[in-house]
Amino acid sequence: MNIRTRAAQIRSRWLRTGLQCELSLDELEPLFSVYAESPRGKLVIVDKTQAITLKNLLSLSADDYNTYKLNIKARNQAIALHTKLSRFNQPVLVSIDDIYQIIRDKLDIKKKYFTLKNENSPVTIENLILSPVTRSEYYLKLKKNADKKMVFWRKKALKPKFTLSQLTEQMESVGYKIINSKKGVPIRERIRIIDNKMALTLNNIEILVNVEDELRVRLSV
Repeated sequence: MNIRTRAAQIRSRWLRTGLQCELSLDELEPLFSVYAESPRGKLVIVDKTQAITLKNLLSLSADDYNTYKLNIKARNQAIALHTKLSRFNQPVLVSIDDIYQIIRDKLDIKKKYFTLKNENSPVTIENLILSPVTRSEYYLKLKKNADKKMVFWRKKALKPKFTLSQLTEQMESVGYKIINSKKGVPIRERIRIIDNKMALTLNNIEILVNVEDELRVRLSV
């Protein structure tokens, strides 16, 4: 298949899916030259909410496209991790760009979270520790705790909008302290619904992290 035919097919696909393309086939054809390379490159739309113009297209070699995808992945992870920093109840003095720089070369760690070197100090680059999420004995104990809570909710005819794994991971990310239920606060009181009139989502629950200091964390996911 020659370059012009390939360009015509993709341009036609864009139009069928409702994208606005302001470029003619003659204008597009040179950008598709990367499709003739080996390994094949890629033409990328930067912002699909905007019209397709020369400024809104990137003609990338195979290596550049792989780098582009990793950058997008890192950016999305940075946004997600940054939103969770408020759980420390400390001033957040790092930006999404700061988080991006920290994790950009650590994308091989599929699941990760941040802890603080000093929990009584603001969230800064120097005060952050990036840790991989591992299925440790601690995680498995948390999962048992979370499962009891899920069972309790379902007995009350409630319908959680999240999975057991998602709840467990949130408990782990906030540093949930495991205690002997015979001596401490029952699990139903340590993880509770904020507003009973709202759907049971992760955003609608709060967790009592440590019964000794009565710190409750409202999740932000």
